[in-house]
Amino acid sequence: MPANHNSIANVLMNILRILLGGLVLLQTVHAHATGLELRLDQVRKDIGSKAVKIKVMEPHMKCGEVNCTVTYVGIPLVKLMQYYFPGTWEGFNGFIHFYASDGYLASVNPNKARKQDAYLTFERADGKPFIIDNETQNEKGLPLGPFYLVWDNLRNKDLQKLGAYGWPYQVVRIELLPASAYDKLLPADTTTAARAGFEDWKTYCMDCHQIDGVGGMKYPVDLRQLVKGKTRDELRAWISAPSSLRPGTTMPPLNVYLGDQERSQVIERIIDYLETL
Repeated sequence: MPANHNSIANVLMNILRILLGGLVLLQTVHAHATGLELRLDQVRKDIGSKAVKIKVMEPHMKCGEVNCTVTYVGIPLVKLMQYYFPGTWEGFNGFIHFYASDGYLASVNPNKARKQDAYLTFERADGKPFIIDNETQNEKGLPLGPFYLVWDNLRNKDLQKLGAYGWPYQVVRIELLPASAYDKLLPADTTTAARAGFEDWKTYCMDCHQIDGVGGMKYPVDLRQLVKGKTRDELRAWISAPSSLRPGTTMPPLNVYLGDQERSQVIERIIDYLETL
């Protein structure tokens, strides 16, 4: 009998260990669940009640000499993050990645997202088709859905200055990355100018281009291969006016909303960084 009791006790203990281990595993998975696949029907069901109208200066569209204003319907990004990443979002200080179905990637600083109103939109308020003509990339009639990240730029001149950077459409996934995610992209002995260029690269280039698997996949070839052997003049021309070198390319010129001097400085800093590769 004692042997049987011991045997039963061991079985029960093993079962308890399995159950506790499973609980720990579930807690661990939840704590590290930093990715979210976005489905419109599910988001509408979960937090559709939080949707609002947001009027923006649409950086992809021109009405004469100025950008058009469009009113979209969407969910404030802060509300969405609070709902889907409870316990992680508050105090998070890494990077928010928004992945588009065409390989485009927008990397957003969470502090910026908290201070400057961003919205994950899913339709136009006027009932017109949820599409865009992206003239700088020679693309027309592009579907914006399932989600399009927009910013309240009518009240913020700095956001207007960034143009369409940080406005990804066809967003299908959100992922939270730690602050160390980009460390491998910057050599330890990098110059101050190249470090500044790295920050510019993250703002203006990483959306479409990747280095060592970090970055967008709209152009999937590693950027190190693309710049290898090119002179500063060649890189400058390509970054400044890609259509002049390859008519019809989907690569836009570097931010045309910057003043000429600032734009030139940004380009030079990016080249400083690219030369470290």
